[in-house]
Amino acid sequence: MKRVLIAITLSVMGIMETIGVMLCAAICLSDAPAWNSEYPSKLFFLIFAGQSPAGDAASGLSLGLFFVFGVVLTLSGLVLMGIEYFREESK
Repeated sequence: MKRVLIAITLSVMGIMETIGVMLCAAICLSDAPAWNSEYPSKLFFLIFAGQSPAGDAASGLSLGLFFVFGVVLTLSGLVLMGIEYFREESK
């Protein structure tokens, strides 16, 4: 039961962090005047791109590390829950 609670906590923390980063980028989405076309969308550009060294209008928020950390937390919690679900109880 203890491992299940840890897995649920990891999953919830990861989901909250991922959603928080996406919300931050979505709030700034309308204010961003330009974006680099190597990213699949303007939202991912804002999340993963950093400040432009040239000082042009295309600069992101540099939240990629936090986004990836949130996804890793979510996936590790889900994997841990899956392991505990399929584990044999020995009594």
